[in-house]
Amino acid sequence: MLLLAPLAIQALVLRYTSVLRLIRVCILSGLLSIGACCPSCTDRSIIVQPLALTVAVDSYLWNQWPVWPELYGVYFNVYHGKSSEWGVSYCFLVHVRFSPDVQTSPAYTYFLSHLPKLLLGSLPLALLGAVLDDRIRALIIPPVMFIGLISGLGHKEWRFIIYVVPLFDIAAARGARWM
Repeated sequence: MLLLAPLAIQALVLRYTSVLRLIRVCILSGLLSIGACCPSCTDRSIIVQPLALTVAVDSYLWNQWPVWPELYGVYFNVYHGKSSEWGVSYCFLVHVRFSPDVQTSPAYTYFLSHLPKLLLGSLPLALLGAVLDDRIRALIIPPVMFIGLISGLGHKEWRFIIYVVPLFDIAAARGARWM
């Protein structure tokens, strides 16, 4: 959802869509994500059944009633700010001395550690592509905003930002084409 927010804001700012259309798409995709089939279905219980099933199974497995793990994860990590309780990763490029009471990874960990590891050699080409082409710059802004937003959480893993790799690879392809 954090990657979708910058993309939606960009679509609104560049006038690719209207606010009303964006709200309609959000509502429809939200219903589809919890198991609704198509909007023309007559059986409205199809929307509730998958959500009820996952809550029932997960509540049984977690021995707690009711629990929806996806919502609880957001509640625990973001609302309560306890994501650092899952562990801390350290940046390999910059040595940082932490006091014993600090339990969060530095905010730049994604930019200086995880992103270079995920992109390997394509990061310089992606930066070159962003410098050369306005369209690529527009493509790269939402993933950078996403990484900036998610950097506020204490627990950082590469798997949280892997979704931006294809966008950076497109930018790298543009940089490679120039070469």
